[in-house]
Amino acid sequence: MRGRLHGLMALATLLLAGGTVHAHRLNAEATVQPDGKVKVEAWFDVTGDAAGGAKVQVFGPDGGVLVEGKTDADGVFLFDRPGTSTLNIVVSAGQGHQRTVTLAGDGPAQGEPAQHGTSVTVRDVLAGVGFLLALAAFVMSVRNARRLQQIESSR
Repeated sequence: MRGRLHGLMALATLLLAGGTVHAHRLNAEATVQPDGKVKVEAWFDVTGDAAGGAKVQVFGPDGGVLVEGKTDADGVFLFDRPGTSTLNIVVSAGQGHQRTVTLAGDGPAQGEPAQHGTSVTVRDVLAGVGFLLALAAFVMSVRNARRLQQIESSR
């Protein structure tokens, strides 16, 4: 029984000593500047970190690539708007992170609203609550194992 308890304690130590892992999504926003240039911003939603070095491709209505480049260290890519037609802007930051933003020919960019920084979803909250419940169950099982050991040794 004592060996099992030591094994559980070692497992708990390994789990608690691990680094923090954040799952994140790539977000992007495209806006037309007063000088007629298009500004593409890309960032990761959990940390708010800029997606520096992300590949940006701008597709015209016919599906052909009109402009191609990479974001700078701040996650920004600027280009001259080629005409007034609708543009599809694809930002790829590697490891499966990709976001497409549509820039309408006569209006602002269409897509998900731009919010830099952290965003907490219901899924994040439920995952946190689940983790806390699992941790509480583990602590209770260790406590119950100690009580059981005391009961068995007193017989």
